[in-house]
Amino acid sequence: MNELRQQMFVVESHGSEVSIIFLSNAAKNLSYTARMNSNDSSQWSSFWRQGFITTFGASKPNNYDGVVQEFWFQQFAELPNGGRILHIATGNGAIATLAADFSHQFAKNIVITATDLAEINDDISHGSKTLEVRDSIRFLSHTPCEQQPFEDNSFDLVTSQFGFEYSDIELTLRELRRVLVAGGKFSAISHHEDSGLIMASRSELEVYKSALDELGLFGLFRKYLAVAGDLTGSQQQFAEAIERARQHSRKINEAVELFRRRHPKDICATQIVNAISHLARNARNTEHKTLLAETRAAEQDFSFARLRLRDMVEAS
Repeated sequence: MNELRQQMFVVESHGSEVSIIFLSNAAKNLSYTARMNSNDSSQWSSFWRQGFITTFGASKPNNYDGVVQEFWFQQFAELPNGGRILHIATGNGAIATLAADFSHQFAKNIVITATDLAEINDDISHGSKTLEVRDSIRFLSHTPCEQQPFEDNSFDLVTSQFGFEYSDIELTLRELRRVLVAGGKFSAISHHEDSGLIMASRSELEVYKSALDELGLFGLFRKYLAVAGDLTGSQQQFAEAIERARQHSRKINEAVELFRRRHPKDICATQIVNAISHLARNARNTEHKTLLAETRAAEQDFSFARLRLRDMVEAS
């Protein structure tokens, strides 16, 4: 609870002025720099295409609850009937969905709009009740925090969770001040740089660095495929190709074993090893071209995961 409270803060708009109100005594360092390349959100679009509703993926499949839900319900309760909410950096709309659920429960008739730089996925893995309330939300993809396509004074409340800090914060606050009505409010929850989640993410980035850069596990497997897929020519050439394939196979096994020793019992490391093992098991029964495409796809998935972690750590 204490750590979460340190991450929550509210911005209120009084006419043309914006002030930041912290909900605890913890200081929050807001660095006014562009956090994420506004021209490329592929790593996030890839994540949201998997159908998750929260940034915690399969570990929290049924939206946020507990103190997080309590915080947001407190914000929504302050709105008048028919109040207007804009949720920025919405992802797949977790907080917008909480707002829709709150509005449905308490007959508030809240008008909800949600935007994100990435591609928002309408097909989330969730219950029918949630999907029903989501029908009332207006979603807009490819919309950066700093450039909201709405008229001045359009919203009573703007919200963000683990999102706006990825943007150019100074430009975003200026834009939110523009779209908020006089006396409107911006409420947000952001990652704290010393939170357990961010510290764990820093450790996980080291795992990705080891697998993708230092050891180049997927690169080694691609080299093996290149050799194994070239078993043509004379009998001597065939024998030489077989020997090269064996050498590359040994290199892969040695690199994977070293990777395991570096990161014993690490969940992320286990996932990477399992991915390599899965590709290796399919090598005999899968067409070379297909297996190469699967290898590249797996490597890209882990590369995107690293980019998302890097975004989060740099934004904290």
